[in-house]
Amino acid sequence: MKRWSLLAVLLWSSISAAAEVTMTEVMAADVSTRHWSWALDSEFYMNTRTSYHLASAKYSLNSVSSLKFVPTFEINAVPADKAAENLQDEIANGKTFNGARLTDPFVAFASSAGTLWGSDPFSTEVRYYLPVSELSRELQTAGIVRLDYIIPWSVGRWTFSYYLNPRLFLESGATERETTLSFREHALVSYNISSTWSSYVMAGHRLLLKARNFLKNEEGTYVFEAGVTKALSKKFSVTLYMDNFFHEGEEDVNLFMPEKNEVTLYTSINF
Repeated sequence: MKRWSLLAVLLWSSISAAAEVTMTEVMAADVSTRHWSWALDSEFYMNTRTSYHLASAKYSLNSVSSLKFVPTFEINAVPADKAAENLQDEIANGKTFNGARLTDPFVAFASSAGTLWGSDPFSTEVRYYLPVSELSRELQTAGIVRLDYIIPWSVGRWTFSYYLNPRLFLESGATERETTLSFREHALVSYNISSTWSSYVMAGHRLLLKARNFLKNEEGTYVFEAGVTKALSKKFSVTLYMDNFFHEGEEDVNLFMPEKNEVTLYTSINF
């Protein structure tokens, strides 16, 4: 419990500091600094031949904070050699889908104000996923609250970062499911190879907890990730990365095993 208390204090103090700086700057900001921008981010999962897309509309309040509305959707390219009857069974059981479908959009507030323990300006983003997709309506969920919190320290071409990502899965009163908390924390090291190339490695841990008493819902998962990014222009970048997962209690832990790897191509376009 001491760990949870320390994290809660850390989050509250840093977010409060960021909010104080942000509100001060919002009040002082010239109207001309406020503007709209758009982006399209896509993740293509090579193993499953599915993709996840985010179309962002962002309103900048000032140089360090913004509001976002982000519709999202998925596309599933079913392998041609998949038997039709197996596909229909998986679709009926909710294990997969064919074609494209809308997923839950989210609204967000993002800020990069404030420093902590001599860091570069840290970034905070608070999201709420609206439960409007067909799947969320069927499950009768009440949405997801998510926090993305990154503290970076730069040393020359190197950047060392701490990433915290709790997600609260809310349940409506129409179900007997208990609200759960997904807790993820990662350490990340990145290196700027040149003005257009960079690489990174990341290691972390994920837990699924019962939100009422913080008891585990399932065994935790350890994650290792490595990737390389190419900036094709100031507004267009491509990242290729590989994830490797293994669970708590596994005796035979082998990184880079094909059955546990997931290769993803991530693209980001800003307009």
